[in-house]
Amino acid sequence: MALIKFMSKSNTLYFGDIIMIKKLCMLPLILLPSMPLIAAELTVDISGIKSNQKGELMIQLFKTEKNWMNEDKVLVTEKISVTARKQSITFSDLEDGKDYALSVIHDKNKNGKMDMSWFPFPSPDEGVGLSNNKFSMGQPDFEDAQFSVEGDTTISLKLKYY
Repeated sequence: MALIKFMSKSNTLYFGDIIMIKKLCMLPLILLPSMPLIAAELTVDISGIKSNQKGELMIQLFKTEKNWMNEDKVLVTEKISVTARKQSITFSDLEDGKDYALSVIHDKNKNGKMDMSWFPFPSPDEGVGLSNNKFSMGQPDFEDAQFSVEGDTTISLKLKYY
């Protein structure tokens, strides 16, 4: 390996060291596209909670339509104990300027799923909520619950009990 002298007689770098330094300098440029440039926060204000039923709120945040309502593809799941008729939760380090959708279940028995009542017609047996508060028969569409996170964002949703 060729010896190259820099700065003074006491500081010497080998050619291989220079190549390693160049590679290390390129590392941030390689990693930068995969990192969000600005982290944003999302605060979710949840109202209409039947606090006398206790249990916990299971809040699920989804990022894409193909992952919507897929338990294995949830971006973030948070659970908080039911303590009042109105509660809030904050999600941190989200990508600014991106679209998300949110679902909430008042999991009364803490079994980690939405229980159903089958008579006289199929309906949730626990409180449910969606971002944008749009409800319909059957599974809701991602577009109906979709919202954008622009900087620090606050959304409100109201639980619905059938």
